[in-house]
Amino acid sequence: MGGSKRNRRQFTVETLEPRRLLVVFAGREFPNGTDSDFEAVGRINGSDGNYGSGTLIAPNWLVTAAHVIDVPNATYTVRFAGQSKSYNVVERRVLEGWLTNNDTQYDIGLIRLSESVSGITPLKLTNQQIKPGDILPVLGWGKSEYGASHINQPQGGGILRNGTIQIDAVTPQTNTMVSVFKQKPSPRAYQESATAPGDSGGALLTRRDISAGGGPGYRIAGIVSSGEEPVIFNKKQYFSIINSNTKGFVDLRGGGSLRLSQIPELRGFISEVLDSTPPELRVPAQIMAVQNLPFGSRVEVPFELLDNIDPSPAIEFSPSLNSVFPVGETVVNVAARDSSGNVTTAQVRINVSPNPEVTGFSLPQQIPAGRPQRKNAVGDVNGDGYPDIVTAAFEGISLLLNQTNREFSLPIPVSTVNTYDVHLVDLNNDGKLDILSRVFPDSFQCSAYLGYGTGGFTLGSTCTLGEIFSVGEAT
Repeated sequence: MGGSKRNRRQFTVETLEPRRLLVVFAGREFPNGTDSDFEAVGRINGSDGNYGSGTLIAPNWLVTAAHVIDVPNATYTVRFAGQSKSYNVVERRVLEGWLTNNDTQYDIGLIRLSESVSGITPLKLTNQQIKPGDILPVLGWGKSEYGASHINQPQGGGILRNGTIQIDAVTPQTNTMVSVFKQKPSPRAYQESATAPGDSGGALLTRRDISAGGGPGYRIAGIVSSGEEPVIFNKKQYFSIINSNTKGFVDLRGGGSLRLSQIPELRGFISEVLDSTPPELRVPAQIMAVQNLPFGSRVEVPFELLDNIDPSPAIEFSPSLNSVFPVGETVVNVAARDSSGNVTTAQVRINVSPNPEVTGFSLPQQIPAGRPQRKNAVGDVNGDGYPDIVTAAFEGISLLLNQTNREFSLPIPVSTVNTYDVHLVDLNNDGKLDILSRVFPDSFQCSAYLGYGTGGFTLGSTCTLGEIFSVGEAT
C-alpha cells in the first residue's frame, strides 16, 4: 500500500507497502477458504518481496490496486485460500492516470492469469449506492495485530482475513471512499478493523440485493487503496470505488465483465484490457431457396448476436445480404466484431434451386479477356454446341472457349498482329468457322485464319480490300 500522498518520481519498492498494521478486533480468518463468498480474494506475490491482494472478477482476471502491481521489472503470482496452486500473472495494467498522478482515484489495476481459476466463482460488482454510515466487510491478506498489546502475527499476511469498517465519506468526484478507524474501545455494536500491508488491492464488499434476484452473498464495492499514519487509532483509510452505478466501473450485462465510464480519464480501460471474449454468433449452416428473380434470388440470413461487453457489435456478410444469389450454391462468410476488436466468424451455405417459371436475363458477368478489346465475335469454333468468343485487340487475336456453366477459358492466342476488327464466318465452305480480321492501322488489309473445327486456326491468306461493310454471303 502507500500513504495518502505518494510521489511517483521518488517511487521505490519499499514504498509499495508502507508500515501499516491490520488491527482486527472482531475479524474472522479463512485459512482454508471455507467461505465461498470470500475465496475469490487472492494473494498477489511479487518477485520484489512485496505482496498484496486482488479479487477475481472473471475466470482469469483480478482487480487490484495499481500500486500493488506497478513495479516495472517485477513478476507476480497469485494464490487463493484453500488452494496450493499458484497462478502466473501474464498481463498487468494500471489506469493511465496512475502513471502521472498516483491519487486514490487512479489506484486501480488489473492482472490476467496464465489460466482460468477452477473451483472459485468470480465476484460481480455491487448495484448499490454506498453512503456514509454504511458498515461493510473488507478482506485482505495483510498482516494483523490483536488487542492493546499490538503483537504481530508471525510472518504477517499468510491468512485471508475479514474485518468490518464504517464508511465515513464518499467522494464520487475523486472516485474515493474514506473510513476512519476509531479509538478502542468502540461505542459501536461491532468491532472495527483497519487495513495493513498486504491488504492493498483487497475487496470492500456489500451484500447482494437478494430482493432483486441476486441471491445471497456479496458483491464488490471498492478496492483497498491507502491510509494515513499513525496506524493505531483515529486512522483514515481510503478505498477506490468500483461500483456499477456510480463513477468508475460499469458492469453492462451483469456478467462480471467490466468497463469504466463517466470519468473521461478512465474511459475504455477495462473494455481494452478485460474484454478478450469474442461475440457469440449464431447463424444457420445452410439455407435453401428457390429462384425468384431472372438472375437468382435474394435471401434473408437470420442471425443471433450477443456480446458480454459491447451492446451492439458489428456484423458483416460477404457477399453482402443485398446481393442476388445465383442459382446453385454460394458460401457466405459472416464476421462479428465487438468494440474491443474481438472477432467471431462463421459460414452460411446458400443453395438456390432453379425455377423454370422465372424468365429473363441474368446479371452481367465479367469475363477476363486480357487487355481491352476493340471488337468481339461469337460462334461455336470447336463444335461442342456452346458459343465461344474471339477478340481483337492491340496484342492480336485471342480465343476464349466456352467451358459451360457461364465459364470461359483464359485467352488463347491466335495471332499477335495488332488487330482492328474480327468476324467469324465459314470462308471455305467446309462447315467450320474461320476468322476474318482487319489489321490495324492499315484497316484495308485483311487476314484469314482457317478453322480446324476443334478450336485451332491457321493463317490462310492476307489481302487488301476496299472498306468492308459486312461479312457474309453476297447476292
